Amino acid sequence: MTSNKLRKYISRQQPLVHGIKRRTPVLLADSKGARLERELLPDNVIHSNIVFRCKPGASTQDCKNWLQENIRSEIDTYGDIHLYVWAATCNLTTKNKDRSISLTTENNDTVDFIIHQYRQIVNLINEYPSCRVTFLNIPVYSISKYNDYIKLQNPINIIQQDNNLLQQIKILNEKIHDLNLSLRVTSPDFNINLCINPKHTTCRGQHSTTKLFYNFELYQDGIHPRYLLNTVWLHKISLQIRYDCCNILVQHFNNNTKVTCNIHEKQDQSGKVVEQSISVKRCLNQRQQYRINLYNTTCRAEVNGRNHRAFFDELQDICKQMDNNNDYSSINQQIREECAKHQRTFSKEIIKPSITGSQSDNQSTDLSLAKKSNQNTVDTNKQSTDDNCPKCKRKLLSRGVFCIKGNHWIHYV
Repeated sequence: MTSNKLRKYISRQQPLVHGIKRRTPVLLADSKGARLERELLPDNVIHSNIVFRCKPGASTQDCKNWLQENIRSEIDTYGDIHLYVWAATCNLTTKNKDRSISLTTENNDTVDFIIHQYRQIVNLINEYPSCRVTFLNIPVYSISKYNDYIKLQNPINIIQQDNNLLQQIKILNEKIHDLNLSLRVTSPDFNINLCINPKHTTCRGQHSTTKLFYNFELYQDGIHPRYLLNTVWLHKISLQIRYDCCNILVQHFNNNTKVTCNIHEKQDQSGKVVEQSISVKRCLNQRQQYRINLYNTTCRAEVNGRNHRAFFDELQDICKQMDNNNDYSSINQQIREECAKHQRTFSKEIIKPSITGSQSDNQSTDLSLAKKSNQNTVDTNKQSTDDNCPKCKRKLLSRGVFCIKGNHWIHYV
């Protein structure tokens, strides 16, 4: 990616946090995580909840030893945690006495050692069933660029070392993906923000073969990212934390040992999430069972697929999880108050709205909303002057939702 594309990515508005925080995110990392902490925004809900446990120069073995000594105290302090491990850079390369770095091994022994340390971390987390762990992908970096930055002469075989390093990172990320898949978690892809010109044609008349090029100019010294790339990576990690720690629906499927889920979002021009699509697949063959489409602007949900009826069994368990949340009682009360206010303004037909969370039908109050015959419109003769859309300044006749926080109606597209 170029710097302009990264700026466009940063300019997007971050999606809001939906659901109740189930676990506290803890980032266990080396200097990459320490640099992320510099870009935190004080008014961002996700950023304020991240616990950083970062140490420059930390290896995967250092992370495992720290976790072994402090996991009990972390859980006592923050409750259930979701651990994000982002290390391995200091394993793949070694720092020499003259401050230069070089490749640790020419073969894949270092990759196997890193995965072995990761599996030991999994064993530590498994002792606490309510906690989770995700291993973040390792971004590519350059040995030659780092040595040039500190103005040291590179060895003769530096090009071969860089090529071997890229190959080891590729193999390591593939094994991290398989390990995360067995844990039913996913990691953001950081290398996609470094790729430029991913297609390369070998010769005329032949099909194009994949050949990746990386824009190491986005790094400060060949290893540590500059502000733009650092902010993009923080945004990606924040989105992953939102799914893992705050989304009730996703958490339910992640706790299910038989299925896994993938999420795709659609945003409008201002960056707001207007549609979410959740693909539920079997863990054995990764075959999709059904898909859940959530339309945020119309407050509708659509389930389709060959085994869509299985969602009704899952829905009962999801409702039980919502029943345990006391925070929904305040939302239900706000819904009742707003409906009662509009009942006094205009009333034609009496309907009973469905109440979110633990409120059942026998607890719901008889509330009224106006309905035009055969149309979902509001009677303009009885509509108050306060029901103007603040965006287009017109009276709301149809296709509108009520904003509880702003206490006004607004059109949706």
